[in-house]
Amino acid sequence: MATLDHPFFGHCSTAGFTTEEVCWEKEIALNGSGVDVALWAPPDAPLRSGLDKGELDQMADAVQHLATLDEQARRHLLDYLDDDDAFIRHHLEEAEAFPRVAELFPSGGTTPPDFAQALQLVQVGLWLGHPDPIVMDYMIDPDHSDQVLAVKLGADGSLASIDWES
Repeated sequence: MATLDHPFFGHCSTAGFTTEEVCWEKEIALNGSGVDVALWAPPDAPLRSGLDKGELDQMADAVQHLATLDEQARRHLLDYLDDDDAFIRHHLEEAEAFPRVAELFPSGGTTPPDFAQALQLVQVGLWLGHPDPIVMDYMIDPDHSDQVLAVKLGADGSLASIDWES
């Protein structure tokens, strides 16, 4: 049986995995909202070269300091939105389809700092064995939009990329 054991994540079995799958998940409260956090592991996680307790420790630290990581990611998002406001424009131009956007920005306009602050962190993926293992998904209106700004970070918290996904 393929297992991972860690003081924070506990006992995680990868038995039966044929692809990367979630081996641990938890909803974490942050800024009055719940954020889904999931640890993804490949089928061979315990056997993989380079996968060690240190990698799991870094991911556990990220979860335990999620508020700090969120602040850091929002600074990256602000830089991204300052450089390219297409994500903001998309949501403002279609505000009738996004009630939260209409509620937050009734004048039909906003600034990158206000928009970045209004984004909701909805999900964090921790990917074992990946070069950029922390993926933080931000949405402006999770109930009505499938548009995501995914902030991808290295294990040390350094920015790898921000990708607009749906």
